[in-house]
Amino acid sequence: MAALPYIQLYTADYLADTAHLTTLENGAYLLLMFNYWQRGESFKAKDEQTLNKRLASVARLTINEWLEVSEQLKEFFVIIQHNDCIEWKHNRIEHDLDAVREKSIKASNAGKRSAKARSANTNNERSTDVKQTLNHTDTDTDTDIKKNNTKKTKSNNKKFNPLLAKPENVSVETWSMWVKYRSEIKKPLTETMCKQQAVDLVNCPNPDDVIKKSIACGWQGLFPNPKNNIRQFPDRKPSMQANVSNFNFEVGPNGEVKF
Repeated sequence: MAALPYIQLYTADYLADTAHLTTLENGAYLLLMFNYWQRGESFKAKDEQTLNKRLASVARLTINEWLEVSEQLKEFFVIIQHNDCIEWKHNRIEHDLDAVREKSIKASNAGKRSAKARSANTNNERSTDVKQTLNHTDTDTDTDIKKNNTKKTKSNNKKFNPLLAKPENVSVETWSMWVKYRSEIKKPLTETMCKQQAVDLVNCPNPDDVIKKSIACGWQGLFPNPKNNIRQFPDRKPSMQANVSNFNFEVGPNGEVKF
């Protein structure tokens, strides 16, 4: 057994048990205990004479000095006579050694189980990595497509140009004034609004006049049907009304409008 790093010395018990020992006997006893613990086994020899020589050497005493103190120290050991040897055994140290051995075995078994589990996990991870590699492109591609579609949707919403949603029966100039007016009053036209206004103006004989009147009156909506004039907000202050002549713009060859 490998040398142990420390010995469990129960000071109170030791002092109580060795109160009758001399300094020499205490020193010899401690050396025997330390050697016993470090080797992890009892003292054994084929006969008593050989054992005494060995114990004297461990206690760092001459054989005569050992024989003088051995009678006092025998009471701390269990002396067992075997067929082929004689043994000095210390019950307290054996008990502590058994506890250390049991703890060591448990730690060893736990380490083996942990190593086995790590090995199994490593094998599973490698297997999973292979499977993921086979499906990696498809998964990423699907994700990228979704992200791209989301970006395109957002991009399309941001890039919606109300000028391009002009109703067919409205002139480019008048519709451009309407788009600019709605933007200036912080009510920019949305795609849904443009579609609805195109429907409202589809049967209107003078859609340009309707739009210009809404701008001049400071209205937010279009009212092509005279029956709906109750929605024309007659109480709006003149200062809030817009002047159509303030909208200066140029129409390009492709129908684009520059203000």
